[in-house]
Amino acid sequence: MKKNVVLIGVIIYLLCLFSTAYAERTIWYVHPDSTLNSIQAGLNYCSANDTVLVASGTYFEHIQWPLVESIKLLSESGYDSTIIDGNSGGRIITMPGSFIIDSTTVIKGFTLQNGYSSSGGAISFFHASPKITGNKLVNNYASGGGGAIHSHSANPIIIGNIISKNHAGSGGGIYLTTEDKSIMLLTKGNRILSKINNNIIANNEADWGGGIFWYNEWFTEFKGNAITDNHASCGGGIFCFYAESCIMSDNAITANSADSAGGGIYLLEYTGYITYNTIANNNAGIQGDGIYCTGYGGPYPMTFNYNNIYDNGCGLYNALISQTQIDAEYNWWGDSTGPYHSDSNPGGLGDTVSDYVDFIPWLYWPGVEEKPIIKPVEKQVNLGATIFSGPLQLPKDKKCKVFDITGRVVAPDKIQPGIYFIEIDDVVTQKVVKVR
Repeated sequence: MKKNVVLIGVIIYLLCLFSTAYAERTIWYVHPDSTLNSIQAGLNYCSANDTVLVASGTYFEHIQWPLVESIKLLSESGYDSTIIDGNSGGRIITMPGSFIIDSTTVIKGFTLQNGYSSSGGAISFFHASPKITGNKLVNNYASGGGGAIHSHSANPIIIGNIISKNHAGSGGGIYLTTEDKSIMLLTKGNRILSKINNNIIANNEADWGGGIFWYNEWFTEFKGNAITDNHASCGGGIFCFYAESCIMSDNAITANSADSAGGGIYLLEYTGYITYNTIANNNAGIQGDGIYCTGYGGPYPMTFNYNNIYDNGCGLYNALISQTQIDAEYNWWGDSTGPYHSDSNPGGLGDTVSDYVDFIPWLYWPGVEEKPIIKPVEKQVNLGATIFSGPLQLPKDKKCKVFDITGRVVAPDKIQPGIYFIEIDDVVTQKVVKVR
């Protein structure tokens, strides 16, 4: 009898394990022609670790994300054919305020368009930190922060998206803010790190931060992004206000504009490292075409090293009230003679720098030395951009070269997400944007 009881217990235990394993891999398939034809309905069915797989089609929805951890919302065929449309009647996706929603919660492979809200036209989350990857967020609007994405007191992973033609009061593409850093530290065990990597953030518009707006952020990693053709009153490409210990590297910040200051980047009370970026062809109506720095300074000075800063007019303007010296050594300013400064380097033919900028020594060539510059891309080249993914197709019967934004030759099969120019028979004929 005892043996039978033990055997029954083992069977019940195994059934429980089987049920748990089955639950972890439940896939809810949403299709326009099926009874499950709503993404919201699919999400509502989910338990932890479930997946909602969405077939091609256009879904007019305003989604309230369930308070369930580790849901994956995936498209079956990618963003070109799977669209969630807000129909200008509200935000597309709203996530609940909960720390249980972390980077195991994934949204991948959708076009999110025509969202309309006071904050986060396409997506908004508070104390939730999802992974948003491989999406296209276009034509969304927020009267406040975040035309496409609004993140409040969270640590999102935003990787490999196209964020274009969105509008907001602040942060035309993305708005990041943290309410209370001490609470975030206690909650996350001193491992705060938002990642905004390898995105195309282009043609967005806002009053502050045309492409992206950071406020009160800590330990944010911003790498490998193409920030281009964005516009704002201040901070055409990027506006950072009181950001600490942040990393901004390997980005192409180009052709952005501001009516007032900071065509490429506007930094207010920013502390952190800005390295290995290309900051080019930006312009501002008043000061700091490339970079504008202001605020009171502090014990952790701004640091700009090994960047390519050129064709901006004024490459770096220091308006810090404390007149703290900015470390801007080892940058390429567009010419081997260095940047122009009326007193310290009157013979410099590169971008202009203001007072209180330590630019000596400078680089005599662009900052990424392993890819020597072969043919500079001329500033007057004004080409419409073609966005593509996958391999780059070039005519086989022509003499072709591919250049990155700094004019370095790149093998066609080696290009990473970013902006490139194609030269055919010694003439630059096309501008392309690689997205994935």
